[in-house]
Amino acid sequence: MQDFEQLKDLDQLRELASFEPKSDLASSDSRKRKSTLLRIAQNIAERSQQKTVAEMLGSVMAISARTRRVLHEPVSVELDVFNADGSRAVVLEFGQSTD
Repeated sequence: MQDFEQLKDLDQLRELASFEPKSDLASSDSRKRKSTLLRIAQNIAERSQQKTVAEMLGSVMAISARTRRVLHEPVSVELDVFNADGSRAVVLEFGQSTD
C-alpha cells in the first residue's frame, strides 16, 4: 500500500514539474505583466468603494507588494536535496534555467 502511495506522490511531482503558469503575471513580457497588474488594481479599486479604511489599506499593501514583485524580472531558483551517501535525492527547479 505504501508503494502505491509513493507512486501517487511521484505522479503529482511529475505533474508539478510540467506546470506552465497561465497567468499574464507570469509572462516574460514586462509590458504584459504591468498591464495585467493595472487591470487587477482597477478591479480592486472598483470593488473597494464600500470598504472600510482598514480594508482599503490592506488592499493597497497587497497591490504594493505585488507591484514590487512584478516589476522585477523573473528569477530562477534551484533546490538540491542529497541523501546521506551524497547522491541527489530531490531536485526542484522553479523558473527557467540560465545554464
